[in-house]
Amino acid sequence: MGQSTGEKLHKLSKSCKSMAQVRQILAQIIQANASSDQTSTVANLLSYSATSPDGDLQFASAIFSNMGNLSSFTHNAMIKGFVNGGFPRDALKVYNSMVSGESASPDKFTYTFIFKACALIAEPETGKTIHGKTIKVGLSTDPFIGSGMMNMYSQFAHINSARKLFDEMPSRDIVLWNTMIGGYVKCGRIEPAYLLFEQMPSKNIASYNAILGGLVKEGSLAIARTLFDEMPDRDTISWNTMIGCYARHGSAIEAWELLQLMPERKISTWSALVSGFAQSSRFDEALDGFREMTEDCCHGRASQAALVSAISSCAKLGSLQLGLWLHCYIIRREKRIVIDDFLGASLINMYCKCGFLQGALSLFHSLQMRGVCSWTAMIHGLALHGESDGALAMFDEMERAKVRPNAVTFVALLLACSHGGQARQGREILSRMESVYGLCPKVEHYACMVDLLSRAGMMEEAGRVVNCMPVEADEVIRGAVFSGLAGGYLSHDVMMVGLMDGGMDVLESNVCAAEGRWEAVERVRRRMVESGVRKIPGGSMIEVEDRVHEFLAGETAHPMVKEIYLMLDYVYREMKARG
Repeated sequence: MGQSTGEKLHKLSKSCKSMAQVRQILAQIIQANASSDQTSTVANLLSYSATSPDGDLQFASAIFSNMGNLSSFTHNAMIKGFVNGGFPRDALKVYNSMVSGESASPDKFTYTFIFKACALIAEPETGKTIHGKTIKVGLSTDPFIGSGMMNMYSQFAHINSARKLFDEMPSRDIVLWNTMIGGYVKCGRIEPAYLLFEQMPSKNIASYNAILGGLVKEGSLAIARTLFDEMPDRDTISWNTMIGCYARHGSAIEAWELLQLMPERKISTWSALVSGFAQSSRFDEALDGFREMTEDCCHGRASQAALVSAISSCAKLGSLQLGLWLHCYIIRREKRIVIDDFLGASLINMYCKCGFLQGALSLFHSLQMRGVCSWTAMIHGLALHGESDGALAMFDEMERAKVRPNAVTFVALLLACSHGGQARQGREILSRMESVYGLCPKVEHYACMVDLLSRAGMMEEAGRVVNCMPVEADEVIRGAVFSGLAGGYLSHDVMMVGLMDGGMDVLESNVCAAEGRWEAVERVRRRMVESGVRKIPGGSMIEVEDRVHEFLAGETAHPMVKEIYLMLDYVYREMKARG
């Protein structure tokens, strides 16, 4: 191979734009049998394959395995690729090959990436051992490495170790200050984070955003807003943090006002608004936000996060028409919006919650990407509709498709068994969860099992499950026990396991009333008054012209409340007149 050709290939290897180019350059090197002369060129190709968003980690691994002269650069590229690709243990294997003396020695870039790997696998001892290595080679006080170690210790929640490192640094740049503040925030230590923020010799947007995120996390909205207003500069993260915070706390007026003040509204900002409203159960506001987003500067585009939040809001409201509109919105943009497993599961859940089971089934069978989320959503939907046999058959299909279930899948299955009164199948499923899939049952699984047994009248067995389960009974378990007990047996057993709370008082009162034991009803209600328990009012919803109206017992907040009560009075009089 001529020198000019080699130089040309080396230049091309430094400016690759795709894996196709990588393969073409590598093919020319192999064809000319000049791989030994083109080590740096091959290293560049490996780096692109391992670290580029459009790369191919498996292809990079193949190059790495066949390279003869491995440098720190190639090792670092593989370590970074494995860490970013979610394979931290493979990154540690590459690092271990370096320290064993088989190839090049680690440098400061190696340690930065490997500390990220340690944080991902949550092995503090491994991290401490590598920290010790940096001390031996004199790199522990390097700000670049120090930032990586501080971040690692913060991930382990060893915030005091991170602070010790920070204090021991001979010189601290703004990155180290921000890392330490971010570590405190990550561990929920907002007060020391704020004190450190105030001590900073100089601050940048990242400094403000770190402490702003901490104040929002703590729920200190007023202080966060004051800091936000004092910021010399704001970026999209600053605006998103504040707007999303107001939306999550149900402060709709403040959220909308701040959105209007934003110089340029981004898709991520709209997503923060929509998701925040959905999280605070302001589902109408979430859907309004989604509509406005599609009409604003986003040119009809929407993020998956906003779509999932909007679809979830439709499910909560039971608004099938709006749910269908959202599904059509996605279909019309099929080239830009892919219905993956998570988005598919959201749509399935929405159709099931809105009573359109056939629509959910049709969508499920049309999905190109069916993972654990969509399978679980469909099983849960069948269970909600009382199709327990269908839910169990769907699980059989899931196993045949070799899709591994998760803990949520088993909650859905036990719910199906409970609705179908299938105690034997419920026992088998709970057993298989641990014996076949190695999943440890949690309180929600035991609650479903207790509910299943209680509904079937197997109270003794339900009691044994409550007494023997390795987790503490919570309100879900209490409700399951209550639903299966009656009469005097009810109060005795409830008191025995300490399951009294407001919701349980209401349920006991209802059971006593159903049996005509009015003295017991009066006694329970008197106890509720004395302990300050208030019954949550019942409610209903109706959808009119793509708008869901919610009514609570005794409320007068609806803008047309007078007209509604006049109509109800008219209907009542007409019914009475006609017998």
